[in-house]
Amino acid sequence: MLDNLLAWRAFLAVAKTGAISVAARLLDLDSAAVSHMVAEIEQALGYALFDRSKRPFKLTPRGRVVADTVNPLSSGLLDLRELFDEDTNSFITVAAPTDPNQCYLHDQLFQYSLEHPGVHFYLRSACSVEDVLSGRIDIALIDCPIASPELVIRFCIQAVAVPLASRGYVERCGEPKTIEDLKNHTGLLLRQGMHQRTSYLYDSAGEISPALKWKNVFMTDAQLTLNHMMLEGLGIVVDCVPQHLLPQLESGEVVPVLRGWRRKPQEFSIVTRRDREGLSDELHAFALWWCRKEKEAARERTRKADALLFSLFGKG
Repeated sequence: MLDNLLAWRAFLAVAKTGAISVAARLLDLDSAAVSHMVAEIEQALGYALFDRSKRPFKLTPRGRVVADTVNPLSSGLLDLRELFDEDTNSFITVAAPTDPNQCYLHDQLFQYSLEHPGVHFYLRSACSVEDVLSGRIDIALIDCPIASPELVIRFCIQAVAVPLASRGYVERCGEPKTIEDLKNHTGLLLRQGMHQRTSYLYDSAGEISPALKWKNVFMTDAQLTLNHMMLEGLGIVVDCVPQHLLPQLESGEVVPVLRGWRRKPQEFSIVTRRDREGLSDELHAFALWWCRKEKEAARERTRKADALLFSLFGKG
């Protein structure tokens, strides 16, 4: 709450008017919303900002210090926001899972902004379809988004993962030869967006495995966290795509296990809100570019990973 500009504007409006209702009218907000924001600031600070025993409300001594401190900052931030609002530059809020976010997407967006000087990006971590529908996110890479007439959904990636472990883990704990052997191992599992915990694997013919049963389980929504834990020898991953671990696979630091089994592919699409894309040429152009770029890049990453895994499988 302390980083919420609107909440501080609500506090300053109450300090100026002495009344929640008047402050709410000035800000075009509900009185309950203004009261709630001020109360949350007080809770975060740990002390009261207003003496509510009288009408109009009066600032407490601490409240006066806070108001004197915040007022110039709030005015400056409003001036800055107005400057950006008047700017002809376009800001596109982009969201994607942490692995593409940190591995390559930031480079793609940076290059795009260099080629399109009027477009800038705010890159965020993974989001839900609801974030796109609400307008909090302009465009997102989402796993299996639910179809909606309000959305434009462009399929672009099928992410295939195989069970992997560090060589150190295999040397220390042994290599599972069958699905049943996993009961003696630690599973490092992903739960993210529409992707629930992986409970089954599939062979090349599409046959489903018995349910995966582990000795211990660690679960997170960040694939890169799983990568790091696996590299530290803490367990076996079944959700990490090999494309993000090519150097470690080539060096032998990471090895495939349970050969012939793989997780059901995740299907990612680029998603925008239909009305918002229709009103923004910049967003429409970027959505087409990102989908094309990601399809091309994903094909190349997959080709390299498949060739490497084939060579590793061939070595037995």
